Order: sequence, then C-alpha cells, then structure tokens
Amino acid sequence: MAAPTNAASCPPQPTPPNRELMQKAQQRATDRGFLWRISRDGRDSFLYGTIHAGRPEWFALGPRTEAALFRTGMLAMEIDVTDPAVLAALHSATQGPPRALPAELMQSLRSAWAAECLPAADLEQGAAEFHVTQLAVAQARRQGLFPLYGAESVLLMHSLRAQRPVVGLESVQTQLSALMARDDEEAETMVRETLIELQRPLAARSLERLARAWEKGDLNDLERYADWCDCVNTPTERESYARLVDGRNPGMVNAIERLHANASVFAPWVRCTWWGCRACRPSWPPEGSRSAACSDHGCSDLSRKVEIGHETGGFRHGAVGSLAQFVTYPGDPCHPTGNSFMAHLNWTPDLETGIREIDGQHKRIVDYINQLYDARDHHDREAVGAVIDEMVDYTLSHFAFEESLMSDAGYMFAGPHKKVHELFTRKVGEYRMRFEAGEDVASELHAMLSRWLFNHIRNDDRSYTDSVKVYLKNVSHGDTDMKAQIKEELIRELHLSKKRGFFARLFGSGE
Repeated sequence: MAAPTNAASCPPQPTPPNRELMQKAQQRATDRGFLWRISRDGRDSFLYGTIHAGRPEWFALGPRTEAALFRTGMLAMEIDVTDPAVLAALHSATQGPPRALPAELMQSLRSAWAAECLPAADLEQGAAEFHVTQLAVAQARRQGLFPLYGAESVLLMHSLRAQRPVVGLESVQTQLSALMARDDEEAETMVRETLIELQRPLAARSLERLARAWEKGDLNDLERYADWCDCVNTPTERESYARLVDGRNPGMVNAIERLHANASVFAPWVRCTWWGCRACRPSWPPEGSRSAACSDHGCSDLSRKVEIGHETGGFRHGAVGSLAQFVTYPGDPCHPTGNSFMAHLNWTPDLETGIREIDGQHKRIVDYINQLYDARDHHDREAVGAVIDEMVDYTLSHFAFEESLMSDAGYMFAGPHKKVHELFTRKVGEYRMRFEAGEDVASELHAMLSRWLFNHIRNDDRSYTDSVKVYLKNVSHGDTDMKAQIKEELIRELHLSKKRGFFARLFGSGE
C-alpha cells in the first residue's frame, strides 16, 4: 500500500465559511455564470447555470442572482440534500462493496489516491467510479476550487435562512445511474481512462479554463469544452459524458415544468461538471412560456430568435443565449441590425405600468437618453457632461421614490429590487468617472442605458405594479387627502438625501 504523501504537498482544505470569509465575498459579490428567466401563467421561474465548485471569493450571490432567488418561492436542486433519506441513500452508495479491478489498475489508483492525501481505508469500499471522481475533486482543490464554495452551497444557505422550501429535481437512483458504470468491465475502462486524463498536464489547464469561462459568463467557450479539453476522446468517455450531462435533461426539465405550474422556482442548472458543459444552456420552456437570458442590464426576451430543436416532455430544446452578452431581438433598440444606436428611443404602450408618477418619471429618463444621443451626435462634450449629470441625479431620485413607494406598499421583493438599482448605479457611476477623466463614453453609455431601461421596466418594475396599485387604491378609498400627503412625505424624504434641486422635477414642479 502506497505511503501517504507529505502533508506539505497535499491539496489545501477549504476553510469553513465564517463571518470574515462571507463579508469579504460580499464585498466582491458580482453576478457569475448564466441566468435565464421563464415566464408563464403570470409567474417567473429562473434557471441558473452553475458549476460544482467555487472559490472562497465566490461565496456570495451577485445582485441579479440574489434578486431572482428572492422572487421565487422554491429552490430546486438536482437532489434535495436537506432530506435525511437522500443523504442516507448517498452514504449507502459510497459504502457499498468495491469493484473488482485488475491488480495493476488498483495499484495505480492507490498511488494516485495517496498522492492526493486521501484516506487509504476509503478505497476498500464503494465503487471505483466514485474514487476517481474524488481524485478529480482533489485536483480541483489544488487550483483553489472547492465544492463547499460552489453556487449550490450559497443558494442553499440563503434558502434555508429564508425558510424557502428546497426540493430535488431527480432521485438519488437517477443520479447514481448516470454516475456509475453499468458493469465491472465498463468501470475498469472508466477508471483507467480517468487516471490517464488526470495525469495529463492539460487537465489542470482545462479545469482552470472551465472555471474562468463560467466566472466570466463565456457560454460559447463552455459549450466547446469537448473541443479543447482533450478528455472526450474514447467511446467510453463519450458515452459517459452524454449520459451524465445530456441524459438527465428530460427528467429534470419535466420536474421544473411541474413545479412551475404551482410556484415560482429557482433551479441551479448544474450541467457543468468536472468533465465539461455541453448542455449548460437550459432546455426551452413549455408552450405558452417566454424565456429570457438575463444580464446585469435585464432579461431580454429570446422567443423571437430561438433555434428550435427536438421536443422532450413539453419543453423544446434550443439555443437561448448567454449571461455574458446581453441578448437582443429585432425591435429592441440595441439589436445588432444597424440600429444599435437608434436616433431616439420611442415610448410604447407596453412600457406603461399604470402608475402615473412612475410612468412620467420613466418617460423623463427616456428624454434624457435621447438628449444624450443628440449631444453625442453633435460632438458636444460639454452638453454630454451636462446631460450625464442631470440624468444620473434624476435617475437616482427616481430610484429613491420607487423604493419608498414599494416599501410603503409592503412589496415583498423591495430589497432585491433595490439591489438591482444599486448595481445599475455603480455601473453608471463608473461611466461618469471615466467621462470626467477625459474618456469618450457617450456611445457606450447610450447603448447601455437604452437596453437597460426598457428591460428594467418590462421585467423588474412590472413585478411590483400590482402591489403598488392595490396600495394606492386603498389609500385613495380611505382618505382623499392621503395620497397627496404621502407624495409630500416622499418628496421631503428625498430632499433630506442631499440631492436637493432635482427631486421636484420628479413631479413636474420647480423649486
């Protein structure tokens, strides 16, 4: 039996999440991975493309991901790890009798096992397929990637804290059937080929590229994983890859559809494994649904540009787009058909919220964006600066008014909505600083504002309108003077925020 490797050469162990780690991660929180929204029957569900591991600095949700999670009533994991029966079944599978492997292969496995400082006794029980998976996890730890810090762990922590129900999309048996070999002969081949793969210098580089592509939202690179990883070469590798990554889609798709019929669901779409991400894109939603790829600018409707593939269980599989690039469709002001910088944005009826003050403020922001276009078109830097200053301050005023109104109305997702505002404010603030440093940002800023505003109105703002309308209706029925009083109080609150001079314009009055 191989002797354990010196502790200094062992893979690092993850630090258990503590207050300091979580505070540092929160300070660097940004949206990573891929987020899609599915809308049907008046409710939204979200699919979140993740990987099975993360870094300590990733142990926090980005603003848009957190906002999406808090808009849902249920977290749907691959399997429900909060269920004692599920944990017992997993433990039983890992404690079963070992596979019968040739002596020379078993020796190679023992050597690799010892090199990663794994307990020697663990090799005496459980399937060899699990053992090589643990070797892959150990190698990932050497690169600072730990399952403990994966997105699923963060999502689970948030959901348990909020007492959000957690459910499983598949059974332990279904997952094990995808992970395990069908017989000893296939297991021998899987172990042999995986050991060879893990010894290749390219293996570490491929894992690093996989993690970097997920972090940056590079879906195109992830979906070409099989082309650059040098790890899906043999018939056994290809069959195992398809079974693990693609074969489980239909069952989980059907499960999400059933859950969405009764509740809004947040489902980590963990189609990115240690072996790649060929199916990182979620399956197409059921008939009557709308699907959108979400970025930090909003969630863009994809229903007009999907490339439909085969149908499975009521869902259509097709291309849906990436979080990294804001996906547009014909008719959007930023669609890449030559009108990315269309002369002026046009207000359309579908942008109306039915709340007079909010609609008026949105229209004013549209006016500012159009003024920015005009100033840019005339190469008037002074005018560009003036428009940016007024537009930024006015938009902050609008956000403050909107957030106060949501809070007074008791809108349950006011907090996540505010986080979306904060993210946008940071981005616009960066543009403002770049402009003040002498950089020409007018075209870039105009494009970002054009696509962000309409998608924010159609998606984020649409979510609170019912609550606010009920609140305003109750107020108007209860006291005809109450509405005016609330309006005055809101204006007074905003004036106290040291943005005096711009707030009165929210209501069309001067000061």
